[in-house]
Amino acid sequence: MCDNNSISLPFTIPKYKTYPLNTAINGILKAVNDDKIWLYNNYISLWIYANKYVKGYMGDFKYDMNSEYYEQCPMLKNEIIELYKTDNIIEIIKDSIRAKKYIFTEVDTYYIDSWWLESETKIHSSHEIFVMGYNEEKKVVLAADFFKHIYSVKEIPYLDFRMAFDANMGYIRERDSVDMVNVLLLQYSRNEKYTFDFDRTRNMISDFLNSKENTINDESDLFTVCEEVVYGIECLERIVEYLKYCISEGSRLDYKTIHLIYIFNDVMCARIEYMIDNQYISSNEEIKRIYNEFSDLAHKTVILRTLFMKYNVKKEKKHGKLIVEKVKGLFQQLEISLRALNDFFDNYNV
Repeated sequence: MCDNNSISLPFTIPKYKTYPLNTAINGILKAVNDDKIWLYNNYISLWIYANKYVKGYMGDFKYDMNSEYYEQCPMLKNEIIELYKTDNIIEIIKDSIRAKKYIFTEVDTYYIDSWWLESETKIHSSHEIFVMGYNEEKKVVLAADFFKHIYSVKEIPYLDFRMAFDANMGYIRERDSVDMVNVLLLQYSRNEKYTFDFDRTRNMISDFLNSKENTINDESDLFTVCEEVVYGIECLERIVEYLKYCISEGSRLDYKTIHLIYIFNDVMCARIEYMIDNQYISSNEEIKRIYNEFSDLAHKTVILRTLFMKYNVKKEKKHGKLIVEKVKGLFQQLEISLRALNDFFDNYNV
């Protein structure tokens, strides 16, 4: 949608949603029907904080990353701009959108009413948000985020967004003793050279089984200096430990931990189909059996997500223990299926 007063760059709510930047990337690529290779070249390398008692955002998939800690997607050009106290974020948004550049930045959600449930008490909280358009007549920006815990696109009044941005940027400037803050711009460009990387897939699976990460191109020090994390099979072990701890403490279970496993398995099914359809591998009874295992795993994780949410209502320990046993069984099946796929690749003449 584009006219003199209203511009909305292509964006679709994606199927796979994790944290804000990756979800935004998926939504951009989905809108232009250019997301499949990105999905198939990623979504295997899983990490979780080494401290199993971390709550909230405790893990995710790992992607190629630059030294500024931003994901590197070959179809999106990253541009970092510096904003000072005198800059007007609304004018920056309008100029960027007119140049076909999306905006990814941080705001203080206290000033964004649509972010909160009516039952929640608003607090000052720094949070990343994605902007893909604006409407000058309505005086709103179009932003995508987990509004009221559901990923959606909302209209945010100019005044509210500017207060949210300025408040958060003021906090960062004071915290870090700096005069300016960085904002990320993203611009889509089709990349015909970006193709499915069969070797990368094989290596990521091998890394996962060995609880290592030696495949992703990470130029940052995020996972070497800033944070201590574990990978692959060890992630699964930490998830089980986390669940046991939450149940013993009578605290809620974060269903996002099992949602990551759903994404892992669902993308794996699509990836196997793609490899067969594009003759990276041949279709035979063994790969069909492996595919069915991952399909079954994806189905089981959907059921488990529901059980997590039901448990959180009453937090009964007997139901919590049942969840732990089901998760352990699921993870055993996942490891067996991955080893079978790894063996299939090892025995396949590419």
